[in-house]
Amino acid sequence: MKQSDFLELSNSLRLIEILSNGIFLDYIIKGVYIVKLFQMKNYYVETYYHIEKNRFDSIISFNDTNKLSPYLKKIKFYIYPPPPPSHKISLIQNTFQEMKRINRG
Repeated sequence: MKQSDFLELSNSLRLIEILSNGIFLDYIIKGVYIVKLFQMKNYYVETYYHIEKNRFDSIISFNDTNKLSPYLKKIKFYIYPPPPPSHKISLIQNTFQEMKRINRG
């Protein structure tokens, strides 16, 4: 569904569309709201669920990736496997050189 068509829907129909065709990406807490982020075909949707009142207050769509920054701040990047300490690098290099020498000889 195109974003323009999505915006024409009532909030109830938007929720059905999100649950049927959206991909849940992440959530953040903003005050009394749980804000869930979904990816649709070529845009994003945030649902604002009021924790205390137990209801959806707002559903917002956007395609500006700058609005993803609150979610991206939560992501932790890991390098696997971690790079070896510098003293181990020379040991690994020496081991490879020794293996090459043995294989030649």
